[in-house]
Amino acid sequence: MAIILDGKAVAAQVKADLAERVQRLRAHGVVPGLGTVLVGEDAGSVKYVAGKHKDCEEIGIASIRHDLPADTTQEELLDVVDVLNADPACTGYIVQLPLPQGIDANAVIDAIDPAKDADGMHPFNLGELVLHTSGPLTTPLPCTPRGVIELLDHYGVDLHGKEVCVLGRGITIGRTIGLMLTRREVDATVTLCHTGTRDVAPTSVRRMWWSRRWARRGLSHPKTSSPVRCSSMWVSRGFMTTRQAVCASGVTWITAVTMWPAHTPPIQAGWGR
Repeated sequence: MAIILDGKAVAAQVKADLAERVQRLRAHGVVPGLGTVLVGEDAGSVKYVAGKHKDCEEIGIASIRHDLPADTTQEELLDVVDVLNADPACTGYIVQLPLPQGIDANAVIDAIDPAKDADGMHPFNLGELVLHTSGPLTTPLPCTPRGVIELLDHYGVDLHGKEVCVLGRGITIGRTIGLMLTRREVDATVTLCHTGTRDVAPTSVRRMWWSRRWARRGLSHPKTSSPVRCSSMWVSRGFMTTRQAVCASGVTWITAVTMWPAHTPPIQAGWGR
């Protein structure tokens, strides 16, 4: 029997808590501000960014939006990053990925003020995550892996000593969720699979699955010579298009998750490989 971990329901609770915290901050004259930088008109990215501003409105956070044309140069984009770094009204922001060809995404991420790095992708923040294997972290964490772990915590899923198979090695999720799952507070054992993995099945038995790429491409399971076995868990950010197919292959404990925000952009070629 499949158990659905309802990310939308958890998101509603998170938003309600945030709304109360923001209200208290506003009472003291502090107004948090979330900025977004969108380059181009990728349909998924446009929807994703719009959802962030809708969330801001719901919980009382000021939103700062910079929408740039697809032919924006790297220098022009870096100028916008400098503006947000210097803007006291912006307490955190993201540069929406993927960026158009010709723009060095790493150089743009490097230019973000680490204290305003809402996605937790700046090298300083990632370095802090690598360095501190236990204890509290005061730097921003990668948002999607943090959301996945918070969702599992909400439903009382204990990962201590569990074997976890992560599908995809992209820095946005795959590599970073591995770092977070192996912190002593979680204490999972992680295997990272990717497009170079010859056969995923031997590594997936009795493991929890975190999948972003394969699930949302509509595949019943990734490159494997045999079906996923029982006592597995499948976690997917955003959309879960393969729940019935996976159930049929014998997965007895599945989480079909819509993580917050639910408006996640489609996978672009090369992401999470």
